[in-house]
Amino acid sequence: METKPYMKTCLSMIIFLVMSSTLYSQNLYEPSVVILSPNNIMIHKALKKQIDSLNNSISERLKKVDWKKREKLLKEEFIDEAENVRIMEIKKLTFMKNANYLSKISSISELYLQYKFFTKFENLMIYAVSDKIIFNDAKHLHAISEKYNSRYVLNFSELKLSQSNEGKTCSIDVQLYDSEKNEIVISKSFIGSDENPGFEFACESGSLACTFNNSLASALPEVAKVIYENSLKVKKEKNLLTFRNEILLNEYYLKPTDNLIRKVIRDKDSSLPLKNLYKGILNDEKNKLIGFFIIDTEGMSFKDLTKQKTKQKIEIISSSFGEIPSKMGFIVVGVKKDNTWILKKDKITYFDSSSILKARKQYFLILQTLNFFKLESIEVNPDFWDTDLFNFK
Repeated sequence: METKPYMKTCLSMIIFLVMSSTLYSQNLYEPSVVILSPNNIMIHKALKKQIDSLNNSISERLKKVDWKKREKLLKEEFIDEAENVRIMEIKKLTFMKNANYLSKISSISELYLQYKFFTKFENLMIYAVSDKIIFNDAKHLHAISEKYNSRYVLNFSELKLSQSNEGKTCSIDVQLYDSEKNEIVISKSFIGSDENPGFEFACESGSLACTFNNSLASALPEVAKVIYENSLKVKKEKNLLTFRNEILLNEYYLKPTDNLIRKVIRDKDSSLPLKNLYKGILNDEKNKLIGFFIIDTEGMSFKDLTKQKTKQKIEIISSSFGEIPSKMGFIVVGVKKDNTWILKKDKITYFDSSSILKARKQYFLILQTLNFFKLESIEVNPDFWDTDLFNFK
């Protein structure tokens, strides 16, 4: 018997999800990044005295630190935190023991990447070390990745501090090595001035710290982007999204809309444009419904849009500044209580689409965001009809 295309899709989904979850479980930490100390340092003679003075000051302070006591207190402070957090804090303390002024480059990078990834990857492992490598090639970077059991190695292969009439500058050659690909995926120079860039890289204008911050303000977002896009977790989520969309479009979108949905909406709210209802789903008990509407916004002005926005919450998704998106979608949710239907209009969204037919499919996928599926699964959520969407207050 020939297997139907949709059955083949389902089998592929199941195989993929099983394999990807197995692969993901084998990676203890994600992302794992070890950050090296700046290498091959060149300092303009006008700045050398200042750097030497700062290094001497840091060295004197570090000599007075009781590291054993600090480590004990740190372990007590983080005893209730996740294991990876405790490990990263200990690594930070170890790095500080041999720190100098230029260690700021690695420390800032560590803090930035930890901050950027923590909300998405609770099991991350990102920390700075005092190691440097003689040769900035894949072979030596791979040795570092193996030493620290880290997928990525962030290397500052060259650091150049300059002084001119225009002010101070810092040039950093940045390398990002990916051990899974066994290649250097970023190799690029970034130059920063001594002007305050503001926001998360804010600093005192004219300072050496500002030159570091400006260089890293350009480099680190690029590093974070590459790590994020190559994440197994992110790839798994993207594939899960694709498979869920296929289920919604190949199965639920193709189902005919129950006539009861049109009747309820027509009888209960004549202000709703029934001609724009293109799809509806009814629960098995036939006491809850959700209808999908798409309207072409041609002829609508920003004044009309502003009026709507003051009355109810709407979302606008557009890449064209100053133009109203071409389509508007919304859902109507219905609940039958005491033999009486109650309706509400929700999830009003303005977005661009090349045609009504395409827009209908695009908007139907909003079900992905409404707990229609079980968490991290392609299985339909059996409690979908009991979610807050159908809780009328």
